[in-house]
Amino acid sequence: NGLVARLRRDLEKPELEGIHCTAHKIELAFRDAVKDVPLAKKVDLLLLGIYLFYEKSSLNRSMLKRAHDICQVPFLVPTRVSGTRWLPHMLQALEHSLKSYRAIVLHMQQIQNPDDPACHKASSRKAKNYLLLLTSADIVQYLHLLLDVVQCLGGLSRAVPAGQTNISAIVNQIQTAVDVLNKNLTWPGPSLRRIMEGDITMFQGEKLSGRSNTFKTARRDMLTSLISSLNKRFIDMASTILQNAWILNFKLWPAEYSGNEDFGDSAAQALAHALEKTLMEAEVNPTLIEDEWTVLKSYIYKISSADAERGFSQVKLIKTDWRSRLTDDHLTDLMVVQSQSESVGNFNPD
Repeated sequence: NGLVARLRRDLEKPELEGIHCTAHKIELAFRDAVKDVPLAKKVDLLLLGIYLFYEKSSLNRSMLKRAHDICQVPFLVPTRVSGTRWLPHMLQALEHSLKSYRAIVLHMQQIQNPDDPACHKASSRKAKNYLLLLTSADIVQYLHLLLDVVQCLGGLSRAVPAGQTNISAIVNQIQTAVDVLNKNLTWPGPSLRRIMEGDITMFQGEKLSGRSNTFKTARRDMLTSLISSLNKRFIDMASTILQNAWILNFKLWPAEYSGNEDFGDSAAQALAHALEKTLMEAEVNPTLIEDEWTVLKSYIYKISSADAERGFSQVKLIKTDWRSRLTDDHLTDLMVVQSQSESVGNFNPD
């Protein structure tokens, strides 16, 4: 923000917008939301502990695989949730832990048996502590709450680094995420709802202990803090330019021009006003933007397939059997000359 402010001042361009890494800002907002929630810290340590419990011991991993076979569920190894900054990794850790829940609990119970090959004091003590947390109703409910929240945020976090979105789409997606989180304050998400609508004293055949108000408090605090943090982190996207940049996203354009003739007019007007100084410096008349926007819409919607058909015809005429070794660049140049140049009869070298 300091750099952007300095550029605005030094270049005398107050319309400059600073766009920071969206995936990183989502991660920071999430971390801000959970840092003061005690239950979140317990879950984070639990997921990390389970990961290390199997990562550091090939014997534990092999016994976990056997537990998966007994439970007849696909073998999934717990993955690391900390030490990385991107939400998709947490999503994977949550999914693996919940899908392997029965097998993990079964293995933790087996380790308590002195006759078990993997049983020794250190493993037995750790397994006992993990088992207490895994069979806690508050922990299980919070795991499902996290799954709903991370699924809500994780899709955008994955799409941004992959280049599958743009600024206008990000603004809409962030607002959609905030709306979903607001709804989750009073109505649980799909994953949590499956737990709360059933018998919350049982999960995947395991009896859960404890039914305190810890989870209710953690749910309210985490969601409220996350909504506030997202709004704070993305307040810079509330500018006139970014709010109206959605007209550059063709996915948001209506399918038909008829009945939508005024589509985007107000956004184009707002952008022209916000960028008036920049447009004038580029020798563009801002008052003509609205007319040019109308012409652009008319051209895009009313264009026919005739141009494409003419293009294919030109390719056939240029790239004959005798000229089959033309390179793509050479063919493109010839196509431009053929389609965009004046006819020979109208050519005037002067």
